[in-house]
Amino acid sequence: MDFLTSTVLSGLLYDGLKTGVTISAVWLKDTLRNWLIDDNTAQIMADKITQLGINDDLSGKAIKTRIDNDPELLRLLMEIKTAPQTINHVSTHHGSGDIVHGNKIIKN
Repeated sequence: MDFLTSTVLSGLLYDGLKTGVTISAVWLKDTLRNWLIDDNTAQIMADKITQLGINDDLSGKAIKTRIDNDPELLRLLMEIKTAPQTINHVSTHHGSGDIVHGNKIIKN
């Protein structure tokens, strides 16, 4: 997944609202820390979410439906990309055999 989807956002909103969170730009930036989102975009999203009437009375599916029916919010979601991740493997090897990092296919 290269961009934030309405399914992911609706799930995060549902979980947050059920725990009593007030949806704000600060909460969105903190919750979406695995995505690249600037302050302005977070504020626009928070405002749109408020305008759509998304609250703790709605189900996850109802939240997703409201997001899916708003073209501007969907456009914003498509612009929010996942943050790049660097994975470092540090290994020390003594003896025979090999070190496996990740997937290895062994054919017998």
